[in-house]
Amino acid sequence: MKINMKPRVVLFFSVDLIGSTPFKQSCIRNGKRWMTAFIKFIKGFPEDLRDNTVQEIYNLQRVNRRSGLSICTLNIPEVWKLIGDEILFKTELETLEQVPFIMNAFVRTLADWDDRLTANEGGIYGDLSCFPKETLPNLGVKGAAWLAGFPVGNASIEIGSGHEDFLGPSIDLAGRLPAIASRQRMPLSVELAYVLVKGVNHSSLPMTIHNGGSEPFKGMYDGAEYPRFYLCLEGVEGNCDVTPCPPESVETLCEQFMREHDIGNLNIWHMDGQIQQSDIDDYIRQYNTVLERHINDVHVTVKNDNLRRYLSHIFCTIK
Repeated sequence: MKINMKPRVVLFFSVDLIGSTPFKQSCIRNGKRWMTAFIKFIKGFPEDLRDNTVQEIYNLQRVNRRSGLSICTLNIPEVWKLIGDEILFKTELETLEQVPFIMNAFVRTLADWDDRLTANEGGIYGDLSCFPKETLPNLGVKGAAWLAGFPVGNASIEIGSGHEDFLGPSIDLAGRLPAIASRQRMPLSVELAYVLVKGVNHSSLPMTIHNGGSEPFKGMYDGAEYPRFYLCLEGVEGNCDVTPCPPESVETLCEQFMREHDIGNLNIWHMDGQIQQSDIDDYIRQYNTVLERHINDVHVTVKNDNLRRYLSHIFCTIK
């Protein structure tokens, strides 16, 4: 087991099936194989997310030509792991400009799959003839998204055969955010909401963030109330039931929470949106502290000059 010391920012997604337990039980009662729909979901959702991300690369290139952005491609989200009916994805970011484009691809894939499950498109459930009308399948999907920076604040661990796992406070959100998701609402971490409102300046990429109040997450931030930010999924049946929040208010709420809980490490954002030389120097000191702590377990080491260039690049759009 090796600790990966490569400095990076990773965007994580969760997608989970809603109503899967009643569906399985109904299949068993009615003599149907329940695995057909799940295999199609586990195979098809990642493929559609890949295709939608490729489409966003074309959108990105169009915005590039109009706005002079410094990026021209996106990393395709990869499956990190499966937890029951839930698929967790990861995608490494090269700059924070990439975030809204990848988010668009994920939101579109969620909405497409909700439509597909509702309409039994492509016979995803198989033969429905033996289901009583009142027990027809009613599966849906829900999603969540969050950011994590490495290796300061969180840890990336290589566990044999190139398999990678992640640990840290930002990763703990993987067990909290999906629990408050619904078909209509996709929860965002505070870090991700902040990056979206600071970085989305393109009229072609509307990202309206909604405020659902605040409540504690069990075991996190000493019981403090965590801001509940959501993206509402257009076209999905049902009421989103949360209030649109102006970008300035989202920014203020995020900055306040991050300052109070000291979770604003430089691997994701900087509070006032201006990266100074002293900030980069401070991050490098933190990085070297982590490096010394794990010197016998390090997988990748990075020279300070390379780290300085990386930090300058990743923050180039937060102004």
